[in-house]
Amino acid sequence: MTAKVARAEGILQYFSFSQKTHYAIKVALAVALSYLIPFSLGWKSVSMAAVTIVVIAASHSVQESLFKGFLRIVGTLIGAAVGIALVAWLPQERELFLFVLSLFVILFLYLGYAYRGDKTIFMLAAMTMMFMFNNGKADDVFLYGVNRAAMTALGVILFTVASVYLWPFGVGAKQGDEVTDTGIPEGAKFLFFDPDHLLGTLVSFLIFWTATLAWVWFNPPGGFYIVTLATAISLYTVFSPIAHPSLMIVVYTLSFLFATLAYVFVLPHLHGGMELGLFLFVYVWLAFRFFIPEVALFIGMGLSFMNIENQMFFHFGIFLNTLFLFYAFLFLLLLFAYFPFSSRPETMFLRTLGRFERLAKRVLAPARTPWERFWREEALKMLLPTATKLQIWTAKTNWRWFGLEKELFEKAAAECVAAAKACLKEHGTTPALEACRKRLQALPIKPLQEGGRF
Repeated sequence: MTAKVARAEGILQYFSFSQKTHYAIKVALAVALSYLIPFSLGWKSVSMAAVTIVVIAASHSVQESLFKGFLRIVGTLIGAAVGIALVAWLPQERELFLFVLSLFVILFLYLGYAYRGDKTIFMLAAMTMMFMFNNGKADDVFLYGVNRAAMTALGVILFTVASVYLWPFGVGAKQGDEVTDTGIPEGAKFLFFDPDHLLGTLVSFLIFWTATLAWVWFNPPGGFYIVTLATAISLYTVFSPIAHPSLMIVVYTLSFLFATLAYVFVLPHLHGGMELGLFLFVYVWLAFRFFIPEVALFIGMGLSFMNIENQMFFHFGIFLNTLFLFYAFLFLLLLFAYFPFSSRPETMFLRTLGRFERLAKRVLAPARTPWERFWREEALKMLLPTATKLQIWTAKTNWRWFGLEKELFEKAAAECVAAAKACLKEHGTTPALEACRKRLQALPIKPLQEGGRF
């Protein structure tokens, strides 16, 4: 009997999947259903639901809940309501409309940067309100807005249901490569005064207006979608140690090549819903199984190239327009990865190093007045996230290029993380923090300052 049980357990273990495989199956199933369900109902232009799913999946939190899905739908509805209201209020005042829209978009993106939880709640609101613009067309804006909001909400619902009811994970489960949860203290839902969040918001604002001016002056293929995608995706790429635009361009090119082969040799031979569903499932599963979610996002968006509709027609003009759209907003993100604030690893390391020293100084300083106590509490909240970022950028920096020993900086960064955790535990200063600050001041960073730039 024991041998049979052991044999059965061995068989089950052989067919068991890793957490990443489970996650990829969930995303792939949600994307396949986002096409099959609307197609079975005779709906058109359903790709927005699939785009919503892969954008949410790029946040790579496997801890899902119905409440989180509800919040995403609320964010989508808020974005739709704000977008439609602005179009109705300023139908003929395009310049004023774009200015007011940019303020609302940047407000929601700033909340997304500052929020310590699921950023897609705010990103979906910003993206949806930009989709309501419809290249400045005021005709049938309500029906257009309802369609976009409905497709976005469908994507949220499908992803939530698949995540909650298919291989549910325990509380606190994260994918192994998660780096955005930086140990912010419980109760600190937002970090409003983190300089990276403020600078990131400013960069997103500049991206919005640069893309908008390019749309107004040149009216490129894709129209205002370039503005929407560049601004929304900037939440993932600005100051990111993983989703750098240069890497995204390489991934996007590979995705384009694969999508082209599928567009020419696979899609014309699919004749039923089951065949299409299987193709979509395999395509998305491969992306999220073998790549990190930020990279898989751009592979998954390769579905946009294929222009999959209920009644398919093949037109390489539309295919190439979609290609241009994605390259345009990716190269725009690449430009703002170096201007006006460089995101090179050595630059980010120096910036984060100086910030940690200033935060440590504020935490160590006596706080006598209410104003000083307020800023000391804020500094204490940002201490561990900043130390974690310092550790990340230490790992990303090419120390050999500057003739420096990587181990020296890695040890200093690890001590900063330990000292920050000790401060949070004691809710105050510790000798380790002062020792860590002195160690940072003794680091040989002159080669970085001479070779890097802020």
